[in-house]
Amino acid sequence: DYFDRHGTANEQMLAHYLLGRTYDDMGEAPAALSAFQDAADRADTASTDCDYYTLSRVYAQMSHVFYRQNLMDDYLRCLNHSTAYALAANDTIMALQEYALKMLAYDRLRQYDSTMIVCDAVYDRFCSIGQRQLGAQHVGGAIMSFLLKGHLEKAKKYIDIYEAESGYFDSCHQISKGREIYYFIKGTYYLHTHQYDSAEYLFRKELREGTDFNNQNSAASGLSELFEKRNLPDSAAKYARYSYAMNDSVYAQMSTSEVERLQAMYNYTNHQKRAQMEKEKGDEARQQVRFLLYIIIGVVIVSIFLFYRWRQKQRTELLKYRQLLGMLERAQTELIRLQSHEVELQDSISEKQVEVEQLQSAILQIPSVSWNAKASSGDIWLKNSPTYTAIHKKALTGERLTETEWHDIDRLITERIPEFHQFISEHATQHGLTAFQTCALLRLHLRTKDVGNMLGVSSAYISKICTKMVSDFWGVKGSSKELREHLEALS
Repeated sequence: DYFDRHGTANEQMLAHYLLGRTYDDMGEAPAALSAFQDAADRADTASTDCDYYTLSRVYAQMSHVFYRQNLMDDYLRCLNHSTAYALAANDTIMALQEYALKMLAYDRLRQYDSTMIVCDAVYDRFCSIGQRQLGAQHVGGAIMSFLLKGHLEKAKKYIDIYEAESGYFDSCHQISKGREIYYFIKGTYYLHTHQYDSAEYLFRKELREGTDFNNQNSAASGLSELFEKRNLPDSAAKYARYSYAMNDSVYAQMSTSEVERLQAMYNYTNHQKRAQMEKEKGDEARQQVRFLLYIIIGVVIVSIFLFYRWRQKQRTELLKYRQLLGMLERAQTELIRLQSHEVELQDSISEKQVEVEQLQSAILQIPSVSWNAKASSGDIWLKNSPTYTAIHKKALTGERLTETEWHDIDRLITERIPEFHQFISEHATQHGLTAFQTCALLRLHLRTKDVGNMLGVSSAYISKICTKMVSDFWGVKGSSKELREHLEALS
């Protein structure tokens, strides 16, 4: 799993190859084949650095599994691949060894002509590269095919090569342990050439030294055929019965192997079912995550849409507020002009006052405009005043205000926000001149720090005055922020 996520193509192939070897050693042939196929699929044969050496081993191991399962067509197919990839890796010996293994399949398929062709080609090729011993070791399995097809001279040639060059025989011409089946092959040659004494000697030698089922069965079969040719029916029947018993044992052994193979297949099938169930659970969990993600995306889209509509409504109401505010300013200007001629134009003044009140009421009906903006419609007049601008510029320097500047401020708030001026004149003066001046500067939108600098006192002192005035004027607790809000509500 790690190499599938992070490894190169060659590393992934090697990882799955080793997994297949593990399954094969555990006797789980189907799982091994699946892992070997995964390993082959991971190989990048289009790449210049493809590991053909390992890839040839992948198909070689896969062919062994197919051979044990008696699937000869798949076995031959894998041998073709292992041979080709071994050649691509410049591993000539491996390629010839894999090619030579085809003789096993052709023997089982009874295609003896193909066996003989492979045998000749393999031996000649090994000899051409100076590997006569390896060539001789591979001809032993083909001798029986030459005998069955009646090519006794060729069979004798390879018998001599096998004994002289393979390295499997000691100085006494005894074959190495585990290869006693050769006695049956050579005994069969003697049987076909009518050398019955030599044939009997080799069959009995195999019967004596080859203790496994294959050797016992082959030796008994050879002796039975020999005694038939010698016209000794009792002896022939004896070994025929023994061969029959061996066949029963071999069949029982094959049945046991088949049961084990089916058990491995059953285990693998269960493993596949569990893996499929886990996969379905994972798919279901991913489906739930996707569904939840779709819901979240839907909620976000709806929220964005509602926010957009709310913003549009805010813009519309703000535009309406500004239009009404402009009309209010014009009405107030006209009212001030008319008030200068109060006697002559008393009726017009009354009409303008009514108009101003109506516009102020209309402004207050707009829901999305802030409370401060509604409460201070006259502030546009303030901000356009030269005195207002001069005071804010001086706030940046942190200097105290002069008597002349205080006179200008008093005249400004008297003209522009008379209701505010009247209020602080009646209430703030009771707390002293500093309280009166503090209220005036706060109403002109100056910060508490700037107010302290202009009055020559600390910000903490200003905050203390503000807290006291909020409590005395409106009967609630509050700071300079609440005092400012209350004062800006006064026009």
